[in-house]
Amino acid sequence: MYNLTPMTSAITHFPNLEVVTALAIFHYLLLFCRIGSAIMLMPGIGETFVPPTIRALLALFITLVVYLPLKDTLPPQPDNLAQLFGLICTEIFIGLFIGSAARMLLAVMHIVGMFASLQSGLSNSVFYDPSQGTQNVSVGTFLTMLSITLLLASDMHHFMLLGIIDSYHTFKAGDLPPVGDFSDFSARLFSDSFRAAFMISAPVMVVGFFMYVAGGIMSRLMPSLQIFFLIVPVQIAVTFLIMALTLSAGMMWYLNFFKEGLSKIFAVG
Repeated sequence: MYNLTPMTSAITHFPNLEVVTALAIFHYLLLFCRIGSAIMLMPGIGETFVPPTIRALLALFITLVVYLPLKDTLPPQPDNLAQLFGLICTEIFIGLFIGSAARMLLAVMHIVGMFASLQSGLSNSVFYDPSQGTQNVSVGTFLTMLSITLLLASDMHHFMLLGIIDSYHTFKAGDLPPVGDFSDFSARLFSDSFRAAFMISAPVMVVGFFMYVAGGIMSRLMPSLQIFFLIVPVQIAVTFLIMALTLSAGMMWYLNFFKEGLSKIFAVG
């Protein structure tokens, strides 16, 4: 008869399979909370026209890919449900912060479209914006969709995904997030986004200002002239001409601004 004592001893000293499985599920869930919440808001992938099922499957797949490299950075399994709930809420909060900050950078082109629409007289020309899920001015919808297309064409979504993964080295899983730093950074990012939108739309706003001045002078010189019906077609044509001349340079500058903004997001804290 064979001696089964060594085999029985090895099985006895082998780690509990249920404990190992529970730890793996916990780590996978913790990774999915941050990665999934960030992807749900990430520009290009987190748009409303992308089905939520596709976004969820993408987040599950990315979590599976990065599980082995990141599992050593994750905290141990908590002892009670309160600690587990706190860890999940913390990871979701960090993911939502990353996704919202990237979404704020995308809103720059929405603001540019609002400025251009006000200067061109097209503020009443609204169109359904699939990225916002609501009605938006036609110029803003065009610029927003153009920026999303350029972000995907320039592989900027790869940079965003790498930033989400690298965030585990900046914001350790299991540690309390720096809420004060998040608030200060969000305020700075909002002001920088508004400043960038003003700079991109500056040519249109300057030309529109001078056209308004010229229209005011003409209305004072010739009060009987219907200046509104005269200047609006010229204003729309000039605005489109200025946008055609400056759109390429503005979008290249915007891509650099977007990348710099993402670098600040993942380096904060």
